[in-house]
Amino acid sequence: MHLVNIAEPKDGPSAGLAFALAMLSAATMRPIRRALAVTGELSIHGNVNPVGGVAEKLHAAQQHGRKRVIIPAANAQELARLRAVTAHLEVQPVQTLSEAVALAFDG
Repeated sequence: MHLVNIAEPKDGPSAGLAFALAMLSAATMRPIRRALAVTGELSIHGNVNPVGGVAEKLHAAQQHGRKRVIIPAANAQELARLRAVTAHLEVQPVQTLSEAVALAFDG
């Protein structure tokens, strides 16, 4: 996988966790669960940091047929006001890359 200028506004830091999971999937040849959406900024230490636009990201996940969404734990307080969307999604807040790996991969 070749990532060029991943901090550009077109991708932004919100994709950090998704990029890390994609690289782990490619390196280990383990597929990521179907119907999964991921958002979260990832620190160099493996901490998942909050992102903006969670409501829009959850709406997009639902519209594109996703069933499970991994979000930063720091954004979990936003879920209470998004019950109409989250009723159709399994939203999993995580604090670390390790937690996200456990949810993203089968087995």
